[in-house]
Amino acid sequence: MSDSPDLIPEKQPTIASDMSSDVLDQTQLRRIEAVHRGFLYQHLYAVGCLLRLATFEGRSVSVERDEDVEVALQNGSWYLQIKTRAKSLQRGDVAGALERFNEIRDAHNSGDRTGTAIFRIVTNVAPSVALREDLNADEWPADVQVMWPGGPSDVEGEYLPPAWQDLAAAIKWCKEAARAIPFAAVAPETLVWKLTARVHFAATGSDRDRLKHTFNVAELPALFEQIVEQLQEFPSVPDNYRPQVNEPNLDDQRRARIVAGLSGAGKTLWAAQVAQHCAAPTAYFDVADLPGTAIASSLARELAARFLGRRGGESGAALLPTSSGLEMLQALNHRIEISPKPIVVVDNAHRAEPRDLFDIIGACSCLRFVFLVQPWEGLAEVEALFAERAEWLSGWDINTVAEEFAQNACRIDPATAERWRIISGGMPLFVKNVAHLTASQCGGDASRFADEIETESHPSTTAQEIILGRIVNALSEYAKTALAVLSLSTAPLSREESNRIFGVLPLPSAPWGRVLRELTTCGALQVFADGRIKTHDAFRILGRALQTELPDGALLASQVALRDLLLESFEKGRDLTRFGIWLRLLPATGDYKTLVDLATDEFFHEAGDQADLKAVLEKTANSEELDDEGKFYTLDALALWDWQAGDGGETFSKHLIRMDELVKKGGLGARERAALAMKQMIAASTNSDTKGVEIAFRNAEAECHSDPMLMRILRYNYAHALFQLGQYPKAEQEAESLYLEYYDVLGLESEDVLFTNPPQIITALGGNLSDHKDNLKRLGDCLDLYARSRHECGLFSGLARLHSLKFFAMAGAYRSAVKAGQEAVDDFIAMGDPEGARQIIEGQLLPLISNFELNANMVPVSSQYAVVLAYCGEVEVARKEMRRLQPFVDSLPPNIQHDLQKQEKLIEAINLGLVKKPSPVRECLPTPEPKQPSKRKTIKVGRNDPCPCGSGKKSKKCCYR
Repeated sequence: MSDSPDLIPEKQPTIASDMSSDVLDQTQLRRIEAVHRGFLYQHLYAVGCLLRLATFEGRSVSVERDEDVEVALQNGSWYLQIKTRAKSLQRGDVAGALERFNEIRDAHNSGDRTGTAIFRIVTNVAPSVALREDLNADEWPADVQVMWPGGPSDVEGEYLPPAWQDLAAAIKWCKEAARAIPFAAVAPETLVWKLTARVHFAATGSDRDRLKHTFNVAELPALFEQIVEQLQEFPSVPDNYRPQVNEPNLDDQRRARIVAGLSGAGKTLWAAQVAQHCAAPTAYFDVADLPGTAIASSLARELAARFLGRRGGESGAALLPTSSGLEMLQALNHRIEISPKPIVVVDNAHRAEPRDLFDIIGACSCLRFVFLVQPWEGLAEVEALFAERAEWLSGWDINTVAEEFAQNACRIDPATAERWRIISGGMPLFVKNVAHLTASQCGGDASRFADEIETESHPSTTAQEIILGRIVNALSEYAKTALAVLSLSTAPLSREESNRIFGVLPLPSAPWGRVLRELTTCGALQVFADGRIKTHDAFRILGRALQTELPDGALLASQVALRDLLLESFEKGRDLTRFGIWLRLLPATGDYKTLVDLATDEFFHEAGDQADLKAVLEKTANSEELDDEGKFYTLDALALWDWQAGDGGETFSKHLIRMDELVKKGGLGARERAALAMKQMIAASTNSDTKGVEIAFRNAEAECHSDPMLMRILRYNYAHALFQLGQYPKAEQEAESLYLEYYDVLGLESEDVLFTNPPQIITALGGNLSDHKDNLKRLGDCLDLYARSRHECGLFSGLARLHSLKFFAMAGAYRSAVKAGQEAVDDFIAMGDPEGARQIIEGQLLPLISNFELNANMVPVSSQYAVVLAYCGEVEVARKEMRRLQPFVDSLPPNIQHDLQKQEKLIEAINLGLVKKPSPVRECLPTPEPKQPSKRKTIKVGRNDPCPCGSGKKSKKCCYR
């Protein structure tokens, strides 16, 4: 507590009052006035400390505790005794203060109080001569100083208010300090008196908000009534945040960037997540509900609070007189000196005018901006103004989609995860919503709910339908029609192709160019760099729903047009993505005959996941629309399907029985009898019936001995049957003879293939693959069988598997290529070359699975990859790879689950050194090179060429089978 103030009345201005004559004791009045003047001086000094607190990063200001004013610092405290006197300060005036300082010092030295204690006596008058002598004496405490007007200053004096001569000087100083508070909502004088009243109230002990008489630094914005307090922060990021595919990096040197995505794409959460790991300072500003005229000024206040914060009043004072938001930003721009340049994320920027955004960038050269936008009509203008193309968020991949479903206790396999990725566009909000609905309404069956979504039989409306439905409902009628038609294709179409489809619609001439721009503007249509267009995946479900509203005949006409143009483009380039779409259009347009004809082609079984087409074939096999030949080949395709899937049991046998009945019925020819015999040979080998294999082979040989191509196919099936019977040397011999013959048929030499890449092999084939793909596939089959047969004999197969991988890939037999590649990986591991094995998986197998949607191969290849990584010394990455597969485990067959457990144990054994990688053996095992094929060239017959047997049919309809 301070001593009672003693300001001499003669030194204070006397205010005349009509009431002065009513006072009986003038001396008593002056004494009372002096007491209040002293307390007001003390309270104003506390106000001054509050106004300067943020400047030196103090923690709090307390009044009337151990001392008049106490300022808590980061590493100690200042204890201030306030003395107001009429004459010079005497020794006796400070004696009591020095005694209290000793007690406080002892508390700090003993550890009862933390940090360093510094003591100041602040007075309005100079010390007496005697007291000055004491101040200069060695006995005076080094941590105690006296501050008076005109006296010596110290370091703390740069932060603390000065000692004022009287109240007028105190009030003037406090008003100037209050004027420097940035973005204060009240006048400086009003703020000073408000703070003075709050200090006085705290000193009484009656302030419930500060029972300890203390003002904390966090309270200053509210106490100062600053409207520049930072109101917006990045949204909180969930602990299980899952990144999207190829997420953009926030810390980029460009001045302005545009990150785009539909509502639900996760733009805001992406920004909040990457901001946590960004080296540059960041700020978040949402313009969603702001009128255009208020954006610049509101942004200026947010940025001042974020980046100037506690730097004191100079910057804020300079901002206050400005007359517009842009001027405030320009003034702010001169005062933010932070390296690296801060990044400001502006959310919902599509709500602002493009020119306003451009002006903001021009006003703030000290900042970098990232604008989060939804597709809107101003996007093209913004891209032009910024000279930057928008970066689009890509959504979640199938692993991340599966993680979300698994977290909701849903069963999901890779193929179903890919279905949901396509249905939802991989957009986080939509995936989260449907995963929750799957758990609550479909018993966790993700495949069943996907079926319900695609057939529009689901009971509840999804978030995707609600959010994107608003956009679709606002489209023009022509735009809805275009969206319905374009949703038929999951592959991009050229403008010429889309116009061809629009041209068959039974509609009057429409401005399709303007319609496509409308769809692009709202985000329903994606436009690629080469000009191709595609319905956004997330809009496709809504587009399909619109197909029921098309005019009569419009849907079928557009399906037929799309089917025909896809076939034309596929014959030119064999694009597997288009092939799958075309296959699905065959039953939709009633073209079962082509579907059946194609289903017997081995290539059919290499094209992605076609399980839905198998159901169509099963239905077709019983259709009265097909003749006996059509039914036979439908059953032949289904039998081949079952066999390749490893199902050679009851269902396979039923197909053969029906095929046999059709043959015995009569009307079918030699090629059907040969096809049946080959399948019977497969069935016999599966049942370990050696005699049955030989009988079936002789029967088939009798039907096709006159055609070399058909004989090669039969011989391969025979060699495979021998392999199934365990007669590996014979299988190896037959497979070797066959692959040499295929070399001869293709006109290849061993040097054309050995240590060369597919482009060089294609050159050796004459630069055109279209007439060779079938024989390349068969050559790959023979090499693969040769390698497997030698492996079973305990022999090294050299580069046979790598060569089969090349030929499969060139033929477009990607599923077979992956299987051969996995075998090659095992070979490299056995040879002690895990790095070579890793190159095969990373360079060939994983890209094949990703590019051609071979989802059924994802789990086995990824788990094999994890083991290879462990052998390469990257055990933690291997564990991470195995964790990525966990969401699929419950949907896998028990034997596959068991394999995954074994691989996890193998990885840990490799880590502990219990399993060592095999020693390199390549140099001690000879690499068998293909025997030199003869120079004889056979006639090359394409699938659509006349069959050389003279039947008059196309090869694919005759002996080709």
